[in-house]
Amino acid sequence: LDLCHDGGLHRLWHLPVGQGPNQDYQLYNQDSESNAWCEDGTIVLEARPSTQSPFYSSAMIVRREVLGYGTLKIKAQLPKGNGLWPRIWLLPYEAMYLNPKRCAYPIDGECLWPVNGEISIVETVNDENATAFSQNVQCGLPGTPSWPLPPHDRLYPARPKWWAVPHVWEVTRTPDAITLAVDGAQTLHVTARDIRELLNEEASCPHRVPAYRNRPMAPFDDTNPLQLVVNIAVGGAWPCSECSCCPDGRTSPLTNTTINTPPYSRLYLYSIDFEPLPETASGLWLWGTCMAVPVLAILSLHFLVPSESSFPRNPESTPLNQPRSSPYGSDLADDGH
Repeated sequence: LDLCHDGGLHRLWHLPVGQGPNQDYQLYNQDSESNAWCEDGTIVLEARPSTQSPFYSSAMIVRREVLGYGTLKIKAQLPKGNGLWPRIWLLPYEAMYLNPKRCAYPIDGECLWPVNGEISIVETVNDENATAFSQNVQCGLPGTPSWPLPPHDRLYPARPKWWAVPHVWEVTRTPDAITLAVDGAQTLHVTARDIRELLNEEASCPHRVPAYRNRPMAPFDDTNPLQLVVNIAVGGAWPCSECSCCPDGRTSPLTNTTINTPPYSRLYLYSIDFEPLPETASGLWLWGTCMAVPVLAILSLHFLVPSESSFPRNPESTPLNQPRSSPYGSDLADDGH
């Protein structure tokens, strides 16, 4: 996938604006100087202090293509530091924020998290030493401690020097399973049976989501328009619960964190490769009016360009005003991130 074009971000990147719904300390893509840019074909996302409330500016970028069954490989280097929450993840962004009519699994007409699923390819809220990163998949009814649960939410140890170089993060989706890997080594494997068992266990989710309609891999099947999201959050419910760096009530900037001094905090995105699963109907496409075509009618077509995209041309028209996901634990299930 092309990252850059003519020295700037490729047109297939969408930049949402707003604060985020999880008591964040940052505004996305609203600084007078861009928080996302290209350097020699590499995308750089930067979180840094800002003169605007709530104290920091940062970047979130969303790929406009929808990713179907296949293997996605991302070479990236994540920042570390108190109060930071860098993430690379998949979820149906457009359906949740811009066009609920495209929602694969609506509840009372709304496209909600975690009903419509999330795959955290990597995320971390580590301290300055960055001793671990997390990978997980999430789905279920809103407000329930459904997912992630062991063994499908894992922390992997990582030494501080490990963060000083890029790594290759990989996710493969098939009609039967989701597999995650780091630097070629498998780290997580979730099957349709795992999803059925966890969603039907009383301890995890008392009722299977009716909208899933007995689809074994729902909401991770190819009817759900998952898109790639990359961002650096600052503060928020989960990071602030792990560090002693967040003032009460967001009354002042974070303390004891590297984000307050140059070179601030940067995420480097070096490459993205996607290989569709050849024997399936889905691959890579853009949401748009042409997507009313039945899936079976596009068996050998992996890239569809619509006559118009429902992504607005002006990113300022799409504020972040809906929870995307929640920190771990039922007591924080309503906060979202």
